[in-house]
Amino acid sequence: MPGRRDGWRGREWEICLKIKNPPKSPLVRGTLTTYDDILLSWVIINCKVFDLSAMSLQEEIDKTRREIKTDSYSMSIGELISLYEEGDLEINQNSLAFKWSNQRKSAFIESILMGIPISAILVNQRHDGIWEVIDGLQRLSAIYEFLGILKIENSHQYESFTMLQDTIYLPSLNGKKWNDENDPENSLTPTQRLLIKRAKIAVNIILADNEKMIYELFRRLNSS
Repeated sequence: MPGRRDGWRGREWEICLKIKNPPKSPLVRGTLTTYDDILLSWVIINCKVFDLSAMSLQEEIDKTRREIKTDSYSMSIGELISLYEEGDLEINQNSLAFKWSNQRKSAFIESILMGIPISAILVNQRHDGIWEVIDGLQRLSAIYEFLGILKIENSHQYESFTMLQDTIYLPSLNGKKWNDENDPENSLTPTQRLLIKRAKIAVNIILADNEKMIYELFRRLNSS
């Protein structure tokens, strides 16, 4: 039956299917013309229901939750580095316009070395299996940039971050690089690099077909 069927609740729709000749009450006659409209009005009048074409809040919640599936992993920074280098994890270039200052990025690297837990990141898994970062852009880009692997379009617009600045709890980090063969004195040691690569980050994965919903979620989490 055309028109309002998709919005009707199951029980009321079952009632409607059993009705072949709904009565035309004075409230209906002369105002509604299609059989579908008459049927809807009969159910409203006789079953004491409200507008069946409109979903309640709970129905809206249930419908939206059915459209989104989630998964989660605990991954090392080393694994996330590999995913990015292999092209299996992508960072939206437009989001880098709001990136952290080098001082804040240095403080973040300091936190990793100190063993402070890193907040979870959120990614959207596309149909081709690629992960697009929705939340956690600044954290991951700070790591990738410090390692010298961050892919930045129009890189001349950004201040490079390959050397740590003075930090509060580990002041000796000032001037340190990830791994400069020409300047080993000012590079992190292999042990220190492993501390960073083995640090864990929780990855929450969204699997959703609604691209508009994913875009809106990205916009909310990354607006200035």
